[in-house]
Amino acid sequence: MTNPYVRVDVWSLAPNDPIITAYADAVRAMKARHPSDPTSWAYQAAMHGTQDGSPPTPPANQCQHYSWYFLPWHRMFVYYFEQIVRVQVVANGGPATWALPYWNYDGGGDANKLPPAFRDPSSPLYVKQRAAGFNDGTVGLPTGPTGITSAWQAFDLATFTGVGEFGGGETNSPVQFFAVNDQIQAGQLENTPHNAVHDALGGQHGGLMGSPYTAALDPIFWLHHANIDRLWLLWEQQTQNSDPSDQNWTGQNFLSMGGFFDVNGNAIQGNSVLTCTDVQNPPTQLGYTYDKQTFPAPGPSPVPPVSWPPPWPAPPQAAAGPGSPRNMVGATDRPVRLVGQTETVPVTIDDRAVASLQPARQQHRVFLDLDHIEAERNPGQVYGVYLNLPGQPTDADLTDDFAGNLSLFGIEAARHPRRDEHPHSLRVSFDITRLLDRLAAAGSWTDGRRLQVTFRPTPLEAPPWREDLAATAHPDLPITIGRISVHYV
Repeated sequence: MTNPYVRVDVWSLAPNDPIITAYADAVRAMKARHPSDPTSWAYQAAMHGTQDGSPPTPPANQCQHYSWYFLPWHRMFVYYFEQIVRVQVVANGGPATWALPYWNYDGGGDANKLPPAFRDPSSPLYVKQRAAGFNDGTVGLPTGPTGITSAWQAFDLATFTGVGEFGGGETNSPVQFFAVNDQIQAGQLENTPHNAVHDALGGQHGGLMGSPYTAALDPIFWLHHANIDRLWLLWEQQTQNSDPSDQNWTGQNFLSMGGFFDVNGNAIQGNSVLTCTDVQNPPTQLGYTYDKQTFPAPGPSPVPPVSWPPPWPAPPQAAAGPGSPRNMVGATDRPVRLVGQTETVPVTIDDRAVASLQPARQQHRVFLDLDHIEAERNPGQVYGVYLNLPGQPTDADLTDDFAGNLSLFGIEAARHPRRDEHPHSLRVSFDITRLLDRLAAAGSWTDGRRLQVTFRPTPLEAPPWREDLAATAHPDLPITIGRISVHYV
C-alpha cells in the first residue's frame, strides 16, 4: 500500500497552515452535527468515554486502558476518526491528502507548550477546560529525563506484553478499564507520556483531558494520540521487537465494545472489521506514515550489571526467559497519602523471601509496584517516583534516582465503571533493575535490606513570576497508595 497520508509534527506548522485551518474547519462542522450522528464530534468523543447516556452503549465508553489492547484500540480509533475528518476537509475545499498532525511535546524549544492554534479563543480548537496556564502559553509540560514528555523508559523495554513492560498486561477480552491484578495493568508507554500528559493538561479543576469520560472532547486529544501511535511505531523500528503473537491479541477485534464507523456513519462490519494484527504496520496496512523519525532522547547511561548489597543474589550466569515467577521480597505495612507534597517511605526487604529465590529460574529483574491506588477523582498532579533520593537533591540526583511517574488518569473510570465491570483501584509497576545497578555502582545503595521510595510532585514548566502554576497542592483530593511492594522476577 502506498502512503498518500503523512502525519506531520504540529510544531513544524504555522498556526494558519492549511493543515491546521482545515482541521479547525472540520471540527467546527462536526460539532454542528447532531450528537446521534456517528460522524459528529460528540459521538466520536463518546465512543472513547462519556458520563451521560447519549449515544447509548455499546458504541459509547469503548476506550481500552490498562491492558495490551490500549495501543491497537487507540490506533483504530484515531484511524477512523482521521478518515471522517478528511472527508469533511475535502468537502470544505481542502486537500484530499490531509492527515492528522501529531504533537511531539518532546521536540525541544516550545514544543512542550500547547500549540498556538489551540490557544485562540476564536478557534474551534480552543476549549476553556484546560489546566491554568496552558491556554495562554504560560506553562509547558515537564521535559527532561524526569519529566512527562519523554518515552525513554518505555523505549528501554524490549518486551511488549507483561507487568511493567512496554505495551501492557495480557488479558483475553476487551474491557474499558481493567480490574487491575498481578497480570493486567498499563504498559510503560501508556503510563508515560500518555497518562501523565492527560493529567497535566486536565489539571485539578475539571479539564477535559484529565478524565477518559471527557478527554476526546478536547481537539488536542487527537494530536496527543497520534503522537502515542507514532511512538509505538518507532519502538518497533528501533528495537526490532515484535508485537504479541498470542491469538488473544492478534485475532482480537472490538465489536464487543461497539466497534467503529466509516465516513458515512455506518458501522464497520464483516471482512472490513480490523483486528490487532491488521494494524501492526500502518505504512503497509493502513496507508499512513509520519514525516520524520524522531526517537526519544535516551535516559541515564546504563552501567554494567553489578552485585547488589546483601541479601540480594548475584546475577545468574544466564537469566531465565519470559514466564519467570514474580516473587514479592518486600512491602510497606501501611498506606501512603499524597496531597501535593514530597513524601518518602521506607520499604524493607525480607531476608527470608530473598533467600528462597532460585536465581537460575529468574530473569534478574526487579519491579517496584504501587498497589491499590485510590482517589475520589483525578487531582491532576503527576508525581515523580525516586529511589534513595537525597533530602536536598541536585538535578543529577533527580535523573539518576528516577524510577518513573505516577499519574491518576482513569481513576474515575476505575471507581465508577460505565459498563458492567466491578469498581477497583489502579496499580502501576516500574522496572527498577537498571536503577538498582546505578545506585549500587554509585555507592548510594549499601543496605540491601532497605529502599527509600520518594514521591515528589512534578512541576509544570513555568516562568519564575508564575511559580504558582507549576505544581498543584490537593489537600481535598488525597491520593492513597495502599501498598508499595518490590518483586524479583
